[in-house]
Amino acid sequence: MIIEERLGVVHQFEIPDEWHAEERLDLGERQISVFRAATNNDILFCHLYRDVELSRGDAEKFQTALYAPFHELSETEIQDLEPVIEGLSNKDVFEIKLADTAYVNERRVIRIKGNWLAQGLSTMSCFIDNGGKGRKVQNLYFSAPTGQLELHEKLADKIFLSIKWQASQ
Repeated sequence: MIIEERLGVVHQFEIPDEWHAEERLDLGERQISVFRAATNNDILFCHLYRDVELSRGDAEKFQTALYAPFHELSETEIQDLEPVIEGLSNKDVFEIKLADTAYVNERRVIRIKGNWLAQGLSTMSCFIDNGGKGRKVQNLYFSAPTGQLELHEKLADKIFLSIKWQASQ
């Protein structure tokens, strides 16, 4: 099923036909689209759009990490990127298994994979610069119960690789 988001840098992506879309949550400066597997509500793909700007300093740190040669993020970079990756930088609630820079369909992303400790969920997230100035961030992520993400990794990759970006962003 093709999902036409047309929100920020995301134009569209494809999820399995049997998945269902929840009504988009509009929380003022944030909009969240959630898509769930029909067979297990704990398996989902989310698109989080933030319509709030980072400070100039935080935007510079985001762009420096994002556009440097591909690399694994250092602990310092992870802490510096807290305004971008939010709770994923908090070791008390999230265990990072992978943090690096990558391409998703020719767009640079910060990619973080790990486990939400209290919730029992594993997540694969991509953080995208919306607008090219580092001031606005979008987050796309695939989530599954801890220990099951690996079972669904091919599906997650397929969804991420189906993303088509807005031409003007």
